[in-house]
Amino acid sequence: MIKLKKNNKQKGDDPKKDDLLSQIKGLSNIEKELKEAEIKLKEAEEKVHTAEIKTKEMEEAYKRALADLENFRRRTEEEKTEYIKYASKNLLLDILPCLDNFKKSLDFIPKDSKDAKWVQGITQSIKLFNLTLEKHGVQEIKSIGEKLDPNLHDALLQGPGAKDIIIDELEKGYTLNGKVIKHSKVKVGDGEK
Repeated sequence: MIKLKKNNKQKGDDPKKDDLLSQIKGLSNIEKELKEAEIKLKEAEEKVHTAEIKTKEMEEAYKRALADLENFRRRTEEEKTEYIKYASKNLLLDILPCLDNFKKSLDFIPKDSKDAKWVQGITQSIKLFNLTLEKHGVQEIKSIGEKLDPNLHDALLQGPGAKDIIIDELEKGYTLNGKVIKHSKVKVGDGEK
């Protein structure tokens, strides 16, 4: 019967054993919770890693956009400066033939009138006109005696003279702030003397 009594022991009969069993159950619950926490931690780490990658991508996109904006500002400023620099080009192209004709008229002044006041007035007006144009960046292109440069000159005729050397200027050429706005129309030597 004694054996029977031992086997019939109920829960709570041995408090140490019961306490130990409940601690083991608690540990297994903690173990489950720990595994769940580890899974959640890995998921969170993956989300953080993904967020870091996206942040770097956005940072790079931001830097590119900022660089593009700076380049756009610089280009716009350069274009604006260029526009201002050459805004008078069309007006000059209309005025310069008038000046050229004015200068050509000096070739037809009678020899006995070269010292006349009206001739001096025309000469002074031409000088003033040239100074004003130079002040605004307009320069005549040198031609006669120069080697033909297709960037500056348009060769319309050939004649006896040193090969590719300009022997006559048919129309003056001009630059505006170093940029050709009107090519010189010239006659060049053909290599025959």
